[in-house]
Amino acid sequence: MLEYHRSKRTAMTRSELSTPAQWLRSRGHLDGSKTVFDYGCGRGGDIERMLELGIDAKGWDPNFCPKNPCLLADIVQVAFVLNVIEEDKDRVQCLKRASALAKELLVIAMIQDGTGADDRNRSQGDGGITSSGSFQWYASDREVLDLVRRSTGRQAWPHGGGLYTVDMTKDPAVKLVEAELVKGELVPEVSKQHQVNGQFKKGRSKTGGRPPGSPNHVTQAVKDAVYAAFEEAGGIEYLVEVSRLEPKTFVSLLSKLIPSELRVETDDGLPLVIVKDYTQGMPKKKKPRPPKKPKPY
Repeated sequence: MLEYHRSKRTAMTRSELSTPAQWLRSRGHLDGSKTVFDYGCGRGGDIERMLELGIDAKGWDPNFCPKNPCLLADIVQVAFVLNVIEEDKDRVQCLKRASALAKELLVIAMIQDGTGADDRNRSQGDGGITSSGSFQWYASDREVLDLVRRSTGRQAWPHGGGLYTVDMTKDPAVKLVEAELVKGELVPEVSKQHQVNGQFKKGRSKTGGRPPGSPNHVTQAVKDAVYAAFEEAGGIEYLVEVSRLEPKTFVSLLSKLIPSELRVETDDGLPLVIVKDYTQGMPKKKKPRPPKKPKPY
């Protein structure tokens, strides 16, 4: 198994769930219905907390539990592991092994670019050696996304704070049109076996796509990314600034979030619809006056 140089010095003793595990719990992934494997679990703090929550959780670490078997799981967590690996080829190897264990979701947690930079004593490759003698790779979002793509052939979704997720349910052999979203879905290339001279074969039933009622993972990932960008921009303070500088934009956004109709029932049981006009108080556009007709001589 792969050993991480100096990584033993960075292992933490946890009394609560780590940041990525807390994120999983907040999204409903730790409800006990899914198995979890912590790849590079350190002293096993997350595993202990998950077991207390009734979650089937196991883990492996090259320093603290190297004899543990690496098992398939619905969710595989790689928390603050890649940033302590000095060589790029070893990071690729680590992600390949971890992703091979994930059946549904791969969760990666990293120390963000520049975090803890004041603690560096000297540079080492693309990272730095801290005062405790441990190596830290302070990676940017672009570097992490590139690493995931080279290691797994898949797209990672950033959620802010050094957290990334990879949907492992999609077949990587299906080539996806990169960065093209159509109604929240990435569009796969049309299989050539369903074409004749570039035209669709007649009599072929529609194949592919999500089964009815199944969750749209791409749409949820996009929503998470937008929310992360909102938090990065300043959250509530950012919206206050927008409302001050661009009131029209703010009111337009508000009108999409708050229902324009409120349905209630009166004492006689008849429905009453209250319609709210969010444009009240906004400056109205003046209609252009029609051109004056020339006076007849």
